[in-house]
Amino acid sequence: MENKRGVSSAVASIVLVLLTLIAAGIIAQFVVPFVKNGLSQSSECINYKDYFDFDNTFGYNCRNQNGNYTFSVNAKGESDLDLKINGLVLSFYGDEKQRSETIKKNQSIGIISMLNVSESKVKIPRPGETHSYIFSPEVDEVYSEVQVNPIIIVDSGERVCESTNKIEVRKC
Repeated sequence: MENKRGVSSAVASIVLVLLTLIAAGIIAQFVVPFVKNGLSQSSECINYKDYFDFDNTFGYNCRNQNGNYTFSVNAKGESDLDLKINGLVLSFYGDEKQRSETIKKNQSIGIISMLNVSESKVKIPRPGETHSYIFSPEVDEVYSEVQVNPIIIVDSGERVCESTNKIEVRKC
């Protein structure tokens, strides 16, 4: 009979436990930072979910006979939230087209301008304020819905948050 020597079951169990702990430590080094960053990024926009809203009290939020869109956007929330707002994105949706326009603080007037204001810069509403804008697309561009998304300043730069409000465009 041969003399077989093997590893005892106690030593094998200890080696398996050590290997499991080492593997868990290596995995934790990747998973913990990933989850931590994911959680902080997912919560950045919570306070801004309903920050911007379309205001119907002025009778805007419509498309006139010239093909220009007029709409009013107001800001809600605490005044300290304004410190992180860097602009807004207006997304226009039609049957065959989609278009997004970004408005940032102190941006020069472009395809979107302020309504009845002769300033050279577009303003972003602060909490409690309402600003009205004109969007002048190409003549053949017809949109049926508009939504507004806040742009906030984060550690890594900027972030466009989820839509806070969407309206159907009517004829003026």
